[in-house]
Amino acid sequence: MKQEEKKEKKRRIVPPEKIAVILAKLGKDWTEEELVEVFNWLTSKGVLDEFIWFAFGFTRDFKMAMDVVNDKITYVFRYRHTYDPAKSRGKNNAFLNYLYTIIARGVVKEVKAEIRRVKKLAEMQVRQIRDAIIAQAKRDAEMVNQIRLQRIKERYLPRLKPIYRRAIQLVDFEGYTYIEAAGIEGVGVSCMKVRVMRARQQIIEMEMLEMNDKTRKES
Repeated sequence: MKQEEKKEKKRRIVPPEKIAVILAKLGKDWTEEELVEVFNWLTSKGVLDEFIWFAFGFTRDFKMAMDVVNDKITYVFRYRHTYDPAKSRGKNNAFLNYLYTIIARGVVKEVKAEIRRVKKLAEMQVRQIRDAIIAQAKRDAEMVNQIRLQRIKERYLPRLKPIYRRAIQLVDFEGYTYIEAAGIEGVGVSCMKVRVMRARQQIIEMEMLEMNDKTRKES
């Protein structure tokens, strides 16, 4: 029976009577000795372990739990004048309950910050993957376009009428605008557009005929 009572007392971490008296003075001026005494009690292995395991229960991250506990104990001492025992729950362990509340709030804040960080990292990774896919798709499309233009140049351009061949060479292969190509050929812009359009149509028809012939041979 006595052993069970000792275990229960240890689990509750009831502060010594002398410490309880000092804790009651929170919010007032402390002597240096009192500060040292309370700080030593707070950072003693048993008390600190209880706080860390309490924080760990929320975070499931031991390092984060230790950081939160250390940060909040420092916070309590720095802003000790803001503590009001009357607003803390519990009569015997008001200060302990106050500390647990402060640590719990710190844990919630850290967990939310971690969630935001992970979410931001995930969004950044998604953007990077999306940009890489788009860039690769553009490169693939450019490569396919270059292959097609090379095939057109070798197979179909020689079969076009000279006026159409010259028009599509200037616009599609050499990169001139319709206005520039029209000036080179000495024709109107509308005429140049018609020539390029007819050249493209004839090339598409030749491609379709070649594809149909290939399909028939394979079947």
